[in-house]
Amino acid sequence: QRRGRNNLAVIRGIVRRVAETAETADEVVAYVDDRLAAMARIQAEVTREPLVGVALDVLIRDELSAHALPEPCELAGPQVRLSPEVAEKLGLALHELALGAVLDGHDRIAVTWVASPACLTLTWSERAGPGARRGDGGTLRNEMLERMLAYDLRATATVAQTGDERRIVVAVPLPR
Repeated sequence: QRRGRNNLAVIRGIVRRVAETAETADEVVAYVDDRLAAMARIQAEVTREPLVGVALDVLIRDELSAHALPEPCELAGPQVRLSPEVAEKLGLALHELALGAVLDGHDRIAVTWVASPACLTLTWSERAGPGARRGDGGTLRNEMLERMLAYDLRATATVAQTGDERRIVVAVPLPR
């Protein structure tokens, strides 16, 4: 029940934020539909084997595939299984990262991670393709990284952008 309430709170926050920034009703519908689809993908993974946890690489591949992004030029890290709560929040952040890459025309993506018993550190790197626009990946993405992950998971996120490259490092404390 707690997870259900938490998911509804996330949805309410997304709807509120989108309603504040969208210019048309169609934009609101598209944004909300996109985030609900991401939540449905994540829930499918969470409920597949709830006692085993969710494989991090599966969450990453699901989001890249959902946005028709090519296989990453690098996808590397140890086998990591996330608890349902961590998978739900990190999965939404991965969705926002993939969406931001698409919107900005960044199609060269590398995702690496290292894990210790206490912390998962994920590095998402992307580079712009020819003719890409320079953007910041989106305001909602930044809010997801800065607010939701920090509040819900006590995670930190740093974003560095230089020229056509963007690098996001997320450090998530893992529950013991």
